[in-house]
Amino acid sequence: MDSTFSLREFIDINKDVLPERVKVTGGVQCGEDEDLPTGTVLDLHSVHVKQINLVYKEKGRKIENRIAIHESNPTKFQILDYHPVGHVYTTVKDLIEVCPFVVKCNKTWRSDDGAILLEKDEILKLIRLVVGKNWQRFLECKLVRQMKLVQLPMDCEGHFTAKKLNNFYTVSDLVHQFPKERKLKLVKGDVIDERNQIPGLPLDGLVTMLTPDLEVEYSMKEYPGDRHRLGVNTDMTVSPRPDDYIGDVLNYIDLNGFVEKNKKLFPIRAKVHDWDEITSITEHLNIRPGMQIDIHGYHDERMKFLLWCDGDYFIIPSSYQGRFRACPKQINSVEDLLKHNGDRVLVVKEAKYMPYDSVNVGDILDLTRRRLSHLEKVERGKHHRDAEVEVLLCTKESPGAMYSIPVSLPTFMEGVFEPIPKDTTLYSITNAHAVYKRGSQFELVRPDPRFEDILPQNTRITLDFCIREPEIMISLVDDKMAMHLPTRTDIQVSFMTQIQHKNVKLAELDSAPEKLSAERYNELAAQDHDYETVDYEIVNTFPRMVVDGDNQIYTDGASLPRSLPGRKEVSTLPPVPTQKKHNPQVSKSLSFSNIDQPPPVPLRQHRLKKTLSQVDQGYVEPIKSQTSPTCLKAKDPEGDDEYNYVDEEEVADILKEMGQKFKGNQHVIHECHTTIPDDGNLYNFTIEQMADFFKQQNIEDSVIQQMKAAHLDGKAFSKLSDDQLKRYGLDKQGTHMQLFRNLSRKKTHLFSKFLTFSKK
Repeated sequence: MDSTFSLREFIDINKDVLPERVKVTGGVQCGEDEDLPTGTVLDLHSVHVKQINLVYKEKGRKIENRIAIHESNPTKFQILDYHPVGHVYTTVKDLIEVCPFVVKCNKTWRSDDGAILLEKDEILKLIRLVVGKNWQRFLECKLVRQMKLVQLPMDCEGHFTAKKLNNFYTVSDLVHQFPKERKLKLVKGDVIDERNQIPGLPLDGLVTMLTPDLEVEYSMKEYPGDRHRLGVNTDMTVSPRPDDYIGDVLNYIDLNGFVEKNKKLFPIRAKVHDWDEITSITEHLNIRPGMQIDIHGYHDERMKFLLWCDGDYFIIPSSYQGRFRACPKQINSVEDLLKHNGDRVLVVKEAKYMPYDSVNVGDILDLTRRRLSHLEKVERGKHHRDAEVEVLLCTKESPGAMYSIPVSLPTFMEGVFEPIPKDTTLYSITNAHAVYKRGSQFELVRPDPRFEDILPQNTRITLDFCIREPEIMISLVDDKMAMHLPTRTDIQVSFMTQIQHKNVKLAELDSAPEKLSAERYNELAAQDHDYETVDYEIVNTFPRMVVDGDNQIYTDGASLPRSLPGRKEVSTLPPVPTQKKHNPQVSKSLSFSNIDQPPPVPLRQHRLKKTLSQVDQGYVEPIKSQTSPTCLKAKDPEGDDEYNYVDEEEVADILKEMGQKFKGNQHVIHECHTTIPDDGNLYNFTIEQMADFFKQQNIEDSVIQQMKAAHLDGKAFSKLSDDQLKRYGLDKQGTHMQLFRNLSRKKTHLFSKFLTFSKK
């Protein structure tokens, strides 16, 4: 195609990636004393908004009222359909004329090379205009369900219709994405500063935003310091000259390589030049090519969980606060019911091929007295069979029935049968992974209330792997809200400058689930999977992180490298060694090697002798009563009867019979020399003094080491909230602390009730 663009078209495509060098191919007279003849070489530096106008007509009048609005005005609007509802955009070229933000594809389309496929009913989010090989124009879009970026040529026929949007936008949002004429409606009840209100708006709030008046700042090649501005609607044509430009061009690389190269310089400011992937996180932060971001620090690893359901794939951080309920394993045929050795009472969720005895959805089947029998001439649909057919004899209870009735279910009958769930506990994502084996299914009962949750409810969600991945903490320039961005994100950035430490707060959306493409999900699932929980590693001069009462992280501007108090992921179970690398082609089962201590599963009766031998060595496997609210019991979703739990009282009696040997080892281990002040105030305790004090309270050494790694002195300890204390196995009750994580002892140990942490 021709490499010549109108100035407006060139700016629409390249406004986010300036500076660029162009050659004027169609000259224009700009003024009495200046002109830009054909052949002039220009350096285009940046784009500026000259004016934004809103217009509307009063009822009964033909004259339009015009209102000028500043780009920075925070008033929000809702986008209305430019054309009547149901208007069809036949091709991508038609879409570009109006550029609705989100459209629906009503026709299946595939490119000539078969590389791009648009399925019918696919939802597309329009991103930007780009230029490919041979100067061919494309519209870059995001496939919402598949989480992919695609570039559609101008002749792509999808028969698109605009989707109604519930989002609200400022005029700045509209100008920087697609500067087109749009029909808007003022958001009623939008709370704005009175100084920013727009005088003269109609009562119904319906206005039309005209195409924004933009200007480009340029300089001639011969005079780089002499800059001028030119309207982008000027009637002139230009041709790109990227190879000829030797000005201040920034070299950009992928994010992962950029972080490895510059992490010792953090905090820094960087510029996003391009992307090959758009994620939920980049959408939350509204990161686009051409934008500048502040990188505050580097986190070596953060625990996350991989989940999938109905063809959608997600990754969830451990800080996600939604709650899940375990779903029992489903049985899909009567033949499988014969092999079922779990719960004997099941609910019918779906039934097919129901001869003789009718089985309906909602019926309860009792397999306690099930048996296999034979019948003749069993009706199967419209056909009769004289051959002998096997049937399952059991009883059923229909909703509202007063008694059970016997039923016979042919083995060829298909359906969905589900045991009545016994475990009604609501689990966090971390506890769900610790209690149940990989591949177990859960239902989201209570979404995270802090944001609009994208996880589906009332749907079976399969919990897959636990992984760790490096991330950077970033924010937009002059924004005090930050989020973690994985270094795997496929964007290209360049270094701009170092910056001072900023007081930033971790956004609530940092805990939100991230939707993944199938390719990215498989890539993460093939990594090494680590089931231990360790603290973040903060590199170099990352500012000290403080957690407030709302469990939000912010920095206090300190220059000392510190760990993150309260962000340590402390498991409620003994650590399990790293799993071997996953190979989906070989097996989906878990494998462990070099196990130094037993994994966290319930004790069976035949393992009591092994427990007694461990007592001699000063180690007791953690055991909890089934009635304990914090008990995490390893359950088998299939209802395996071999899991017989050992009562805590029984083990306590066994320990008592062992005499004072184990207790003597305790006193040796927890010997302490720190003296508690008379007033009970530990505010000025050093890290070592706090560690000795914790030893005196019989807190486990592993927990003490984690506290020391987090630099918890008396001052830092006083700032921990209840949620952060629980990550260390501590519970704050009034003015004293209670230890509940030390499971090897029958009684919990209480801190002295007069202890305080007040600044003198």
